[in-house]
Amino acid sequence: MQPPRAIHWFVPEGLCVLAALALAHLPALHSATSVTARIAPAVVAAAGLLLAWRFHRSRTVFAFVLLAVAWFVIRPATPTHAAAAQAVMLLLPLDLAAVALLPERGVFTEAGLLAWGMLGLQALVIGFLASTQGPATTAALRTEWFSSETLAAWRIGQPALMAFGLAAALLLLFWILEPQGSARVFWWALLPTLLGSASTRAMHTAIYFATAGLVLVTGIVEASYRMAYRDALTGLPSRRALNEALERLNAPAAIAMIDVDHFKPFNDRHGHDVGDQVLRLVAARLHANAAGATVYRFGGEEFAAVFPGTTVTTAVGQLEVMRQAVEGAVFLLRHRPRSPRKPASPPMRRRTRESRLAVTVSVGVALSDGVPERLAAALRAADQALYRAKEGGRNRVST
Repeated sequence: MQPPRAIHWFVPEGLCVLAALALAHLPALHSATSVTARIAPAVVAAAGLLLAWRFHRSRTVFAFVLLAVAWFVIRPATPTHAAAAQAVMLLLPLDLAAVALLPERGVFTEAGLLAWGMLGLQALVIGFLASTQGPATTAALRTEWFSSETLAAWRIGQPALMAFGLAAALLLLFWILEPQGSARVFWWALLPTLLGSASTRAMHTAIYFATAGLVLVTGIVEASYRMAYRDALTGLPSRRALNEALERLNAPAAIAMIDVDHFKPFNDRHGHDVGDQVLRLVAARLHANAAGATVYRFGGEEFAAVFPGTTVTTAVGQLEVMRQAVEGAVFLLRHRPRSPRKPASPPMRRRTRESRLAVTVSVGVALSDGVPERLAAALRAADQALYRAKEGGRNRVST
């Protein structure tokens, strides 16, 4: 079963941020964090860079470099660093948002070198302004558009605060549009980065920047987990996840094997792109109507469903609901004839022919007694039941 949606959006990154708030603001924890806070950002950055490099996450590499440089510049509280600190606070959220939305192009590829060049150019501009126009730059970046005693007490200027708001809104939009993308982890990393930039205490800044790095590390772990245990095409748990779920069974369960009928000829006729759309459609219908079961992508056009603590009779009733949901789904294949020659004038609107594709599944179900040594036999029994469903005319459930 999937966790509730609200929890899914909050865990694990939100827990990291809550832990950082507790470390920074609960006096009882200060003695335990005062020493470690000094080195925590460097340790987390080193570990994160190593993981990002190992798993080829170029965006995360750039993010850790941005955070490390920002922490080094923001950390000093001397007036000579005020202009550079304000400039870094202004650019940091925008850079993090840009990195999050860029594709993975590598660290030392042509695109990666271009990114390094842009970051280097920013560093030169900041250094020049801080050394030649320090007081004027600081005054400009500390411009107060809104009169507020709370904002005035923060170290971050209002222009930089607006930049954080803009970056957060942009990342939130892309997170909603693509929930499995990188915008989510960068949005959560932006929150402790803002808190660390605004804080006037060195220990708090260190805690929050270390937390931002830790959030990025959780993003690497989550992405690796999805690659290992989630099917990229359908979004369902993969066969590896099924194998581990079966190993954890310690009670009877119904196991079903589900196969898309006539998929190979259909795929050969209409192409792999249309075939992939059909698999996504079937996966969505099975998952939406699975009730207490978990549906897995077994491989190819085959799926599996596990009904923990369920008899075969009860599972058959639910599988009939799932089968009918697939059968009743509307899949329209659009055909638009195209001329091989480019027309001299804008073409008139052509009618698009649509054909409804019939998509059905055959299902075989068997009972597992929960004994690990007999799981393979239960899977074979479900597969044999699936074969009987196909022999019996397809689009049916067999036991």
